Amino acid sequence: MKQFFLVLTGILMLFNIALAAKDEPTFIKADHITYDEAITTYIAKGNCEIKKDNHVLKADEAIYNKTNGIVQLYGNVQIYDNEGDWVKGPKAVINIDTFKGFADNAVCFVAKNHLYIKAKRIIMDDKNHYYASDTTITGCDCPECLSFDTKYAPEWSIHAKNTYIVKNNYVFSYPLWFNIGKVPVFVFPAIEEPLVRKSGFLFPSFGYSKTNGFKYYQPYYWAINKSQDATFTSQYDGKIGYGLNTQYRYYWTDNIKGQWDIELFKDTTPPAGDIKRTRLNLDITQNADFKKYGDLKADIHYLSNKNNLRVINDDNMQLTSNLYTTSKLMYSIQNGPYFLGVNNYFYQDLVAPNNSQTLQKLPEVFMGATNLDIYKKLSLDISSLYSYNYRQDGLRGNVLDISPSFSYPFKIGFVNFLPTAGIHYLFSNYSNGLTGSQSSVVPKLSLTARTSFFKIYDLSSGNRYKHIIAPEVSYTFVPKVKQEFPDFVNTYPQKSALNLTLENTIIKRTVNDKGEADYREIFYNKITQEYRFANYANAPIKPIDPIDTYIFPRYVYSNGPIYEETRISPFPFFNFSSQAYYQWQKHTFTYTADNLNFNFNTFGFSIGYTTAKDLDFNTTSNGITYSVFFYPIKKLYTYISLNRDILDSYFPQKRAGFYYTSDCWGFGLDVFQNAVPQQVGNTYIANKNVGFWITLSLRGIGVFKKR
Repeated sequence: MKQFFLVLTGILMLFNIALAAKDEPTFIKADHITYDEAITTYIAKGNCEIKKDNHVLKADEAIYNKTNGIVQLYGNVQIYDNEGDWVKGPKAVINIDTFKGFADNAVCFVAKNHLYIKAKRIIMDDKNHYYASDTTITGCDCPECLSFDTKYAPEWSIHAKNTYIVKNNYVFSYPLWFNIGKVPVFVFPAIEEPLVRKSGFLFPSFGYSKTNGFKYYQPYYWAINKSQDATFTSQYDGKIGYGLNTQYRYYWTDNIKGQWDIELFKDTTPPAGDIKRTRLNLDITQNADFKKYGDLKADIHYLSNKNNLRVINDDNMQLTSNLYTTSKLMYSIQNGPYFLGVNNYFYQDLVAPNNSQTLQKLPEVFMGATNLDIYKKLSLDISSLYSYNYRQDGLRGNVLDISPSFSYPFKIGFVNFLPTAGIHYLFSNYSNGLTGSQSSVVPKLSLTARTSFFKIYDLSSGNRYKHIIAPEVSYTFVPKVKQEFPDFVNTYPQKSALNLTLENTIIKRTVNDKGEADYREIFYNKITQEYRFANYANAPIKPIDPIDTYIFPRYVYSNGPIYEETRISPFPFFNFSSQAYYQWQKHTFTYTADNLNFNFNTFGFSIGYTTAKDLDFNTTSNGITYSVFFYPIKKLYTYISLNRDILDSYFPQKRAGFYYTSDCWGFGLDVFQNAVPQQVGNTYIANKNVGFWITLSLRGIGVFKKR
């Protein structure tokens, strides 16, 4: 009996502790507080504040009955929680223990979505569930509009007969109509605004274009759990067909994540001669980091119809295509300087009628080590690569490439030297029609010398400039070695080349009012050129790039193009960038890409120019891009963008638009014209496609787009 009594006493003590923990204390603060013991009621006046369970209740006057938990609040009532949500009004009655009650002529604010909900009475079922009838919903910050004076109205609002609020979940209203100012515009049967990740239909996209006809995209979002979600988008294009796009994302752990994108489309008007009316595009990315046990990556791409990726070339308006899609499955592991990996590559040929002659690497194994200390500064890098190359028709077989190299860095004065010496051992056997094997040993020597100088310039304004000059000279030698291998072997061509590089960098240092230093690159330039040599009697050079060749006794001297890269930004609002290959003996650029940008507070513009020439110095590409934007008024952004092909004298793309933003809404219109492929007989021509899209954003609700 004594043991039973002790156990019972322990259970009762635990029960009382649990009740005490559940019964959170209530704190009251005010300018003046009185307590009527007969009715167990506190009466507070002036700056009243009551705190309990992460909630704060404020009012000019408060009456709190300690027995039943009822709080009556009068004058400037404010009810806050710890997430920034609140309810305000002139009067409220709440049970502080259960949080049941109501607030009259009240406004509820949902902080996470910045949404205001106004009603003559907001009923609270508990801390998380509210209900109101005849509500006005808006995202506009307008105190006068949130009053009950009908003279004022927000810039936009939704008026609903019934509104349910589930905090940290959703706001649901029905039926409702949408107002701009005081004018009703359209009616909705219902609307649900999620406050967290929640399954449901997202805003649709709809519109019209000349090539696709009427377009309607309807996405549905599925919040599977905290680490997985999926979006299903039904797609309808009136002139070409319909389909379903699926995106599945997962984040199982911090180390395992990925994404699947699946497009299934029924083409109602396929190109002439194309019998595949249903197409499937599959893109999968997967990353799994197992820390010390390695890293697994997958990148899968598959097309059921190779025409899916065919496009019109902007230069000559002929049908072109990516040659392949590439799918990869890769695993690698590293322990200190040692590494090991296995790769698998699958290529889908988009040009050939089938995939029978497409070379696949299944698998490719590599291993080796980097920067192994041998003796003092002498280090060893070694890598080995084995691959099995397979195709249905044509030679296939194995390749082994073992490449050790030694390096010994040293310094003389201000110059850093890095000499390296190594070999490439190649072995391959092959089959399918022909059977055989070859091997070769290709030596490689290189020497790089690099240094840098700098000087700092102090200005009277307190700013500083640092000028850095970094010259580099490198020489690479690979002798001519007989390498008669199948086409799936990457060989090492003969090379005897000297590379000269010079880099100039200017960095500006400024100090702001807080004494913090800010560094900005205002100038960068890099110039490099390659000079090739070969024994004239034994190995005359066959130039690959556009180069000039001079014959001296026993040697061929080849001068390659000069590569130039420049970035200039003397002011925060201005920057210029350039890349170019210049053949100075021919006095011509074989490739250039230049961009000029100005960006001010109220306007800006950019100009881009590109050109390219082939090995015979014939121009193959020549285009210019113009882009201008400006703010005619503070809240209005406008832009114009033009791409012009100088070579063929046409505009492959034109775009223009504007976007207006207010404190709680935005509206934009974008118009475009571009060239799209259209089959005429057995050829393709450029057909002008004109279209537009509209963007409407409502603060607190979301973004509507018409594409």
